[in-house]
Amino acid sequence: MKRHAYTAHAGTVHAMQPEAFGWLFDEPDELAIERRGPLAIIAIRGALQQRSSWCGVGYDAIAATFAAACATDATAIVLDIDSCGGVVAGCFAAAREMRAAADASGKYVVAYARENACSAAYALATVADSIALPDTGTVGSVGVIGCVDDYTEAMAKEGVRVTVLTSGARKADGNPMVETTPEAIATLQATVDTLAASFFALVAERRPLSADAVRDLEAGVFLGQAAVDVGLVDEVVAYTDLLA
Repeated sequence: MKRHAYTAHAGTVHAMQPEAFGWLFDEPDELAIERRGPLAIIAIRGALQQRSSWCGVGYDAIAATFAAACATDATAIVLDIDSCGGVVAGCFAAAREMRAAADASGKYVVAYARENACSAAYALATVADSIALPDTGTVGSVGVIGCVDDYTEAMAKEGVRVTVLTSGARKADGNPMVETTPEAIATLQATVDTLAASFFALVAERRPLSADAVRDLEAGVFLGQAAVDVGLVDEVVAYTDLLA
């Protein structure tokens, strides 16, 4: 799970019909709900972010779709997940909002890692009453990652000097134009540790593991039966058999 949101960079410019911009940049309020008999299935795919955009699905859309599924006559909801994770912002709140909706509706929820439910995607999987995956599926990476770039040495070699003006000693922590200091690293590491502790607690609320036990997994990723053995998943089963 990354501490910061992804940043889109400018690249090659292509000719495009004006009406195509809606497809690229519209932010869907909800995802599709697939019905298979008594089941309501929600597919969660790709990079996760706070709000939906052309570069990833948002927790807002996932939570809204889940609430809509809870309002149907389905007896169970399947979260069909294939995602390696995403940003922290909005993730834990969405997971708790979804769990509250499930409790209020009385719906049974199953999460299926097809083939990945890692990091932020695993946080969403903990909404479920049970979690399953195929023998080739992976879950885990329960933790937070941050990245600090320092361009000062490269800029000095190119003869570039940047003056960064701030209103406080910690304002430029993590700014790539400022030399990274031990104090800045300590401050940013404390933020990562705080967010990670919240993640561990979220998992511990829903799985037969303590927060300390989740921490002791060291953000490892577990395949198939190994995920069951460490307590992150309940069973290894094929998707078609799960639905049946």
